[in-house]
Amino acid sequence: MVFFFFLMLGGGHAAAESQLALGAINSCFLENGQISCWGNPHSGINEVPALSHPSQLSVGDYHACALAGGGVHCWGMDFFGETKVPNLRSPSQLALGPKHSCALTLDGVRCWGGNHFGQTNVPKTLAKVQAISAGGRHSCMLSTEGVRCWGAVELTRPPELVNPRQIVSGDAHSCALADNGMHCWGVNEFGQTEVPKDLGVVRQIAAGGASSCALTETGVRCWGHLREPPDLEQPTSLAVGGLHAYAMTATGLRCWGSNQYGQCGKQSKEK
Repeated sequence: MVFFFFLMLGGGHAAAESQLALGAINSCFLENGQISCWGNPHSGINEVPALSHPSQLSVGDYHACALAGGGVHCWGMDFFGETKVPNLRSPSQLALGPKHSCALTLDGVRCWGGNHFGQTNVPKTLAKVQAISAGGRHSCMLSTEGVRCWGAVELTRPPELVNPRQIVSGDAHSCALADNGMHCWGVNEFGQTEVPKDLGVVRQIAAGGASSCALTETGVRCWGHLREPPDLEQPTSLAVGGLHAYAMTATGLRCWGSNQYGQCGKQSKEK
């Protein structure tokens, strides 16, 4: 199964006005301080609680979390404690896997919830952590020392990365964008780690389920379970869920992939 995918617009700043976050079969959109979610009606994700000035969100299989009012607030179904937020000091980023949650705080990375593969056992580091990601059986962080992942052993071995600057995770794979290009590693059942050689300049990367995508100077490219998107007019950002993906374009939100639970139900929403 799959998860998260939290996307920041506006060049990656946490205070961006709009954000997309996709789970396995749900989608959420943060705009002008309001969060709306749609898709699977049985996950509890669509029942967004009242939040004070939400600024960031992330979605798992059956739960979602948001930064709001200086803290982390989670809702939805709670199988392994993934919505039971521990005490966190000044959280600044979120990343959700299917059944676990992670936050970047002043005290470093904290994770909670399902831990069947050790994905919440955050390794100690003295490096400054810049970004985090969470998958189905693993979690990753991007720091001044590079990319480090923990959890299922087969998912924790990134290739050589030169000055990595973005990190994302799917169900059983991860991808990073670095000076030496975009690289993916982990399970490759659907070709999700086979990065095309002709991507050119990559602006943003995204992953979810068994799919990987890149926003390039010429548009959006996807590989793995998800194939190429439909024609997109001037895409500016993207997010990938379990079996679907969204892009923000000049004409609003555009979705492709599975719509079995209505997770692609909201489109053409003007910015």
